[in-house]
Amino acid sequence: MKSSLSSRTDQYQIAWQDVDANGKMTLRAFSNFLQESAWRHANEVGFGFNYLKQFGAVWVLTAIRAQIEQYPAWNDIIRLTTWHKGHQGIIASRDFEMHNLQGQKIAAASTDWIIINFESRRPMRPHIIEQFSDTALLHHALAQPFLDLEMPATIYDQQYHVVHFSELDMNGHTNNMRYFEWIANAFEPSNTTQLAFHQFEIRFVHECVLNDKIEMTIRQDASVFFIHGIRQRDNKQVFEAKARLRPSGDFFITPNG
Repeated sequence: MKSSLSSRTDQYQIAWQDVDANGKMTLRAFSNFLQESAWRHANEVGFGFNYLKQFGAVWVLTAIRAQIEQYPAWNDIIRLTTWHKGHQGIIASRDFEMHNLQGQKIAAASTDWIIINFESRRPMRPHIIEQFSDTALLHHALAQPFLDLEMPATIYDQQYHVVHFSELDMNGHTNNMRYFEWIANAFEPSNTTQLAFHQFEIRFVHECVLNDKIEMTIRQDASVFFIHGIRQRDNKQVFEAKARLRPSGDFFITPNG
C-alpha cells in the first residue's frame, strides 16, 4: 500500500503580482507555484531542506518540461497536485498537475532534480533519500517522449542580461524563477498578445552568480522558440529552452494529450 504522503495538493489564488499585462498567469508565477508545492511536499515526506541540510546537501532543479493549456487569470483559484517518482541514477523526478475549480486539467509538468553538496556544488548519490522510496508514485503527468522539436537555423535576436543581487537565492545563485523571467522577456516584445507558450522545456546546466553577464541567443519561427544562455566569463552554457507556440487562448488537456 502506498503512503498517504505519496502526493500533495495545494490551492493557490492568482494574485496581482502573478499576472502579466494581459491579466494572465506569468511563467515566473507558474514556476513559483511548482517550486513552492515541491518544497512543501518534500518537507512533508521527510526529505526536504532541513533533512538534506544535515548532510551538507541541497536540492537543485535541473530541468522542467511543461504543457499549459489554459493560463489562469487574476483572482482565479487553481489546485496543484504534486508527487515524486523516485530516482534513476542521480536524477530524481517530480511531476505536477494543475486543475481549475471546475476540475479541468489546465497544465502539467515534469521536473528533474539532483542533490548536490553545498560546498563543492558537485552532485551526490541519492542514497540519503532511499528510505523514502515507498512514497514514490510512478505516474507520468506528461506524455512520453515529450516535445521533439527541430531548432530554427536563423538567429532571431541576441540579448544580454547581468545578474543582480535581487535575483539570487539563499545559496547565492540565481533563483530558477528568474530564468523564466529572462525567457519570457526575450519572447514577449513581438508576441505580447498573439502567441503563448503551449509546451516548453528548460534545462539548467550551470549556475549563475552575482554580476555574471549572460548572452542569450534567440531563434524563432512561427511556432517554435529556442533560447540559449551563455555565461560570458567562461563561455559556458547556463541554460537552454525550447517551446512550441500557439495562438493565445484557452484549451484543455484531453485524456489523449
